[in-house]
Amino acid sequence: MASEKSSIPNFAPTPTFWWIALGVLLLTQILFRSHLLSIPFERDEGEYAYLGQLVLQGVPPFQDAANMKLPGTNLMYALFMVVFGQSVWGIHLGLLCMSLGTMTLLYLAFRRFYNPLVGILAVGLYSLMSLSIPVLGFAAHATHFIVFFMAAGWLALVYFAEKPQAKQAFIAGLLFGLSFLMKQQALFYVAFGGLFILATLYFQKKLTVASALPYVSRYLAGVALPYLLLVLWLVASGTFGAFWFWTVQYASSYAGGAEAKSIPTLFGQAFFPLFTEFPLFWILGLAGFRILFWGNYTPFQKTIALLFGALSLVSVLPGFYFRYHYTILFLPALGLLFALSLDVAVQHLTTATRYPFWPFLPLGLFVLVGLTFYADNEGYLNSTPPEGISRQVYTGNAFAESPRIARYIQQRTLPTDKIAVLGSEPQLFVYSGRRSATRHIYTYGLMEDQPYNLRMQEEMILDIEKAKPKFIVYYGISASWIQRVRSPLRIFQWSDQYLTKNYVLSGAADVRR
Repeated sequence: MASEKSSIPNFAPTPTFWWIALGVLLLTQILFRSHLLSIPFERDEGEYAYLGQLVLQGVPPFQDAANMKLPGTNLMYALFMVVFGQSVWGIHLGLLCMSLGTMTLLYLAFRRFYNPLVGILAVGLYSLMSLSIPVLGFAAHATHFIVFFMAAGWLALVYFAEKPQAKQAFIAGLLFGLSFLMKQQALFYVAFGGLFILATLYFQKKLTVASALPYVSRYLAGVALPYLLLVLWLVASGTFGAFWFWTVQYASSYAGGAEAKSIPTLFGQAFFPLFTEFPLFWILGLAGFRILFWGNYTPFQKTIALLFGALSLVSVLPGFYFRYHYTILFLPALGLLFALSLDVAVQHLTTATRYPFWPFLPLGLFVLVGLTFYADNEGYLNSTPPEGISRQVYTGNAFAESPRIARYIQQRTLPTDKIAVLGSEPQLFVYSGRRSATRHIYTYGLMEDQPYNLRMQEEMILDIEKAKPKFIVYYGISASWIQRVRSPLRIFQWSDQYLTKNYVLSGAADVRR
């Protein structure tokens, strides 16, 4: 919302100053991420990259590989591969571009709806925290893609608030619909967009069924359009049945949640490293839920900040798995609340002293936090080799070893040969350029305490026996399986017999720590 339409004083020295500040943040992001471009794929990235490769080869989603996530991120990977090449470097360069776009969109949205100081501080927090190790910020997870389209939708909503139009509501819905297509967790962002539209009409005293219907219906149509186009594609490709099973039936059992006794541990593992890295951001950000009421903001602006913060926080919670990268979904809202907390302080100091330089105080504070972040992470951001970063972050995994394993396979197979991986390591298919002999490129689902686990094991067994892959790679590391107390053991019993009878040991790789 334009500053002259609210009671917020405009503290910007000049518009040029704020654009320079944004440019510095973008340049810093480029410098920091440039060292991280060659970090080997982890398994989620391997999954997206392999599925993206299949799309580029003309294979529709869910035909040759099982996946419970909506395929939007796979399609973005495919786009990056076309533009930047089918490599780790190319995918991470795409992530860099996506991060720069997200930062710019968030700044434009928050600057217009609040003020430039809020925009810069919020984007500054997002730029550092989304890059950090505690959220696995170097990896191109779906959460980065969700936030990009959400940020674009946020900006569209700001324009809608200034001049409500059905067309603008549709554009906002379309962008939030694309965010949902990246992964189902964006559903909470979709809800935020709808509530933003209703709040706009309410505070403009236009909220009646008759007045709201054109805007809400257009918004929902925009949200639904990407999903409906996907469904039409899958129906035409004959893979809708598999899509429905994996993204609805199986995903529902997965979203049922982690074991209750493990929830505190999962939360602690995800939250405390990030809090320790950025305590000031968390304290002022969470306090922003209360502090913003002391600021010179309109009721509309306060309501939107609360809605955005609450729904973004809830988006991290589904299943209570607390994956490290899930927190990225909360970072734009945390940045906004953090920025509002400092902006309130600037407002009160300026009113009390009438000095115009107070906005530079929070900016200086942020610079100090940024310098501390760099000093604490100099190796990560500058000197530690990419493989070394992978080994440090993913202890007990074989991501750094995957390229060499894949080269060994590639040198001893034809492009038409298939391979099987007993474990959750889809990055091997990407590196080797060989297709999977089974649709199950993850074995986590086979181990989960859910009603389809034994069925999935039998499917994997039948797929492998039918395909007779040239190589079978067995991962004997716990992180590749996450076996549970009640996990069926059929796949292990079968593999012991099948491998002994039909294959000979060709090579072995140790996991370096």
